[in-house]
Amino acid sequence: MLQQIVHSCRGMPVPQCCRDQVTVFQFFNYLSRCGLTDFGEHLSHLAKEVRLIGALQSPKRRRALERLRGSRLSELQPLAPTLQLLASLQIDTNTKVSRAAATCLSRTTAMKTFRAKAVLYYTERLRDDSAQVQQAACLALKCLKASESVEQIADLWRSEDEDVRNAAREAVLSFGKKGHLAFQRMDRICQELQEEALQNSDTEITIL
Repeated sequence: MLQQIVHSCRGMPVPQCCRDQVTVFQFFNYLSRCGLTDFGEHLSHLAKEVRLIGALQSPKRRRALERLRGSRLSELQPLAPTLQLLASLQIDTNTKVSRAAATCLSRTTAMKTFRAKAVLYYTERLRDDSAQVQQAACLALKCLKASESVEQIADLWRSEDEDVRNAAREAVLSFGKKGHLAFQRMDRICQELQEEALQNSDTEITIL
C-alpha cells in the first residue's frame, strides 16, 4: 500500500522521507485520486487482495480462481501482482488452471475500472523482455477483448519466439474485423521484408 501512495504522488514535489513513511500530503493525495470515502473499507479490500495473491501462488490456485467472481472480482484494485499472476496462470502447465485463469479474466470485460487498469498493464507488458510475459499478456488482452491494443499485439508477430507469435495471432484474430485488418497489414509487411531480404541476397550473389 505504501508503494501505491508514493506512486500516486509521482512527479509532485514532496519532502524527502524514509522509505517506510509517507507524508500527510501524500496520504490525502492518494485518498483524493482514488475517490475514497471509507478508508477502512479500502484497507479491508487491499488485505483481501494480498491474501488472494498468496492463494494464486499456492497449490490451491485453481480453487482460488474459480471462486473469483462477482464482488470478489469487482472489488479488486487490481494490484500489479494480481494482474501478473492472472496472466501467467493462463500458460500454467495444468490445463484446468490455465482455463480457469482465462475464464476469470473474461469475467472482467464488463467491469470498467478493472478492465481499464488491466488493459493498460498488459499492453505495457507486451514490451517486456520475457517471451513468457509477452505471451501471457497477449492472451490476457484477448480475454479482455482489448481491440484497442491490436496494433501493439500485432507487432509481436515478428517475435523470434513461436509461442509469442501464436499468442499474438490468436489474440488479434479474435478481435473480428479490426483484427483481420491488422492481420492483413502485418502479413503484407512480412511479405515485403521477405522480398527485400531475397533481393539483397540476389544482389550479393551477383556481386560475388
